[in-house]
Amino acid sequence: FDVDCFGQNTGLGISFIQGGTEPYNEIWSGGANPNNLFAGTYTMTIIDANGCEFVLPDLVVNQPDSNLQLSASVTDATCNGLQNGAIIPEASGGTPPYQYSVDGFFDLNSLFAGTYTLFVEDANGCIEQDNFIIDQPASFSANINAIDVSCFGLIDGEASANPSGGTAPYNYLWST
Repeated sequence: FDVDCFGQNTGLGISFIQGGTEPYNEIWSGGANPNNLFAGTYTMTIIDANGCEFVLPDLVVNQPDSNLQLSASVTDATCNGLQNGAIIPEASGGTPPYQYSVDGFFDLNSLFAGTYTLFVEDANGCIEQDNFIIDQPASFSANINAIDVSCFGLIDGEASANPSGGTAPYNYLWST
């Protein structure tokens, strides 16, 4: 059986021996353990109880072409306390298809600001993870300064707003 994850030794050599005289002794090239094979080409020699040998050359154990890799882009929350941040993942290598999750949840959208662990699992069960931060603007507030009209019927009152936090530029909407 082939290696599940690039660079690991999860290959498995299984033999079905018929004929000869039991017990059999299996010898793998390079002293390899048939239960923990790396990708490569092996020769297996089977020796029965009478010393008869059978050689199986060129047993190939494959692996995925490259290591499973994870990257992502982040969309920050648009307002302080709003649950609209997102992590947009992208995986490569390993064995597609990929399954993504954030801290055990599969919804990568509608996230509050914070630090999240993003996981990707490929078709062979290989897993990679990385941490990502979703930011948010500072809390929005505004100081309103007002000067009353000096006399009834005059239009000499004033009002001003000094916003802070949120995301500039600010739009001002005054009621009549």
